[in-house]
Amino acid sequence: MNYTEFVARMASTMVQEDTADSDWQIMLGAAIDYAELRIYRELDLLDTIVADTSLVTTGGARLLSISDAQVGRFVKLHSVNAITPSGASSPDTGTRSPLAPVSKAFINALYPSSAQNGVPRYYALIDSQTLLLGPWPDEAYKMELLGNIRPTPLSSSNSTTILTLYFPDLFHACAMIFASGWMRNFGSQADNPQMAVSWEAVYEKLKDGAAIEEAKKALGAAA
Repeated sequence: MNYTEFVARMASTMVQEDTADSDWQIMLGAAIDYAELRIYRELDLLDTIVADTSLVTTGGARLLSISDAQVGRFVKLHSVNAITPSGASSPDTGTRSPLAPVSKAFINALYPSSAQNGVPRYYALIDSQTLLLGPWPDEAYKMELLGNIRPTPLSSSNSTTILTLYFPDLFHACAMIFASGWMRNFGSQADNPQMAVSWEAVYEKLKDGAAIEEAKKALGAAA
């Protein structure tokens, strides 16, 4: 399913003849946001995991800023590797040294000053886009970060996503939960909730199937 097909499917399900209607277009964008964010939050999809090898430490600086320019903004980190030796051009031309996730207090206690330096062995999140490293890097090391990102949303200029390609039924059902509320004007939906409840039930059943499929993928990837 692509964007055009999604719009047609939503219009058909909602019996919406005027797909150019401005209010309906606003609702459609909101339904896409609702469906994508809900699914990405509730399912740990393998296809949202990417690697960023664009970051390099600075000798004597223990903070590493995570840029979203290369692969997008990480919402969850799975692993962080320092590449040795210093100056290695890529992870495959050096050796990966995995960093263990710990608390900021742990790093501050073990490495209180730049005198405790070397290849980073631990990391802690200062915020969603900043890592605290320990020990303090003594040189410039290429870093490899793997984690989940939020893929580019579905739109007329981005006609397909992993959800429309591999989970079109789940995506449509989730979007219809939001659309059902819009059709019932949200407030009055409490008096007549059957439509949203029905789509919620469909969504939950489809999500269970998708979760099983993703678990099988993860098992295969770990083998």
